[in-house]
Amino acid sequence: MQNPHYLKDESLNQSITDKSTIETKQIVIGIVTRIDLINFITNEEEQKSRSGTHSPISPEKNGSDTDE
Repeated sequence: MQNPHYLKDESLNQSITDKSTIETKQIVIGIVTRIDLINFITNEEEQKSRSGTHSPISPEKNGSDTDE
């Protein structure tokens, strides 16, 4: 069996339809392909090399304020 060439992010949603019935739905939140991952890694590496930082999370992304 061959592995799929994508990642599927799913969520289960349960709702009560009446007093004794619970309905469960599987919801696809997102799909990521190999090329998406390569683009993400490449963009992160380019940003690191331009800014000179090696932190995996920049202040803009984690919400911290650097002007204090």
